[in-house]
Amino acid sequence: PPATSLIMDYAPPEKRASTLAQYHMGVPLGSLLGLALGGLLFDWVGWRHAFLVVGAPGVLMGVAAMLILREPRSKGGAVLAAQDRGPGYVDTFWALAGIRSYRLFVLATAFQAFVSYGQAPFIAPFFFRLHGAQLADMAASVGLQRAGFLGLALGLAHGIAGLLGVWLGGQLADRIARGDVRHYGTVPSVAALLTIPTFIIAILTRDAGFSLLLLAVPSLFNAMWFGPVHTTQQSVVPKEMRATATAVLLLILNLIGLGLGPLAVGLLSDWLGVAWKLGPGRGVQVALIMASFVALIPAWLFFIARKSIPAELRT
Repeated sequence: PPATSLIMDYAPPEKRASTLAQYHMGVPLGSLLGLALGGLLFDWVGWRHAFLVVGAPGVLMGVAAMLILREPRSKGGAVLAAQDRGPGYVDTFWALAGIRSYRLFVLATAFQAFVSYGQAPFIAPFFFRLHGAQLADMAASVGLQRAGFLGLALGLAHGIAGLLGVWLGGQLADRIARGDVRHYGTVPSVAALLTIPTFIIAILTRDAGFSLLLLAVPSLFNAMWFGPVHTTQQSVVPKEMRATATAVLLLILNLIGLGLGPLAVGLLSDWLGVAWKLGPGRGVQVALIMASFVALIPAWLFFIARKSIPAELRT
């Protein structure tokens, strides 16, 4: 949250979405490295040791950040900021809740995360259960095991497409919003809608290799909200509330997206597999497809938020 607020202080207004998008490109880049290395580490050292290997760089980066990073603003500004603490947490929360476009954007991103976070843990089981033989053949052809190959393939497809999507969303929002700031809501709304058919096509494709390739398309659309959403939510709130605004957005996003998404898709997959007798493979496939339709909610919320963006930006 402080980093997002800092970018808003220094980035030119006409380039804020693209600048914030560049900052958030770390998310798909992390997915690329995490999926690719995670699959390979699973094959090389087992899943328990893979967690240890993945966690170690985070500890090192935390220590490096503590020792190297410095406050870029002037000491005087930092002192004034410390003296003028602004409203308390409760007052800030209710003030943010009263800003219509912020409120709708927070809910929209939470349901967008519900889809992406909910589907993510079950993509690998889907391929293992329905495309296991094809995966084994493709992995053997490049000298890898199934988990390593799948992690590498998903990492490249999801990571590269996500990087492009984050960048494209920021550039597109800055460009078309110059004439009408409501388009900061149009870009993520249309992108959310496009994730539905593209994801379903990828999941229903019978060829594993083609399915992996097609999954890059919804990954691209699913990443286009970062720039326009963070630019808008930071622009419609008072300056002294920007860091808290981002913190609240991320809190609700994770509570709904990460807290409920995987649980809901997992329960649905088991229920379809057992109660409807679809089996574990078809059960997870249908659950993934059904979860994709939740993207209609953020698409609608982003779209109706457009109405209040111009007035709240002026305020």
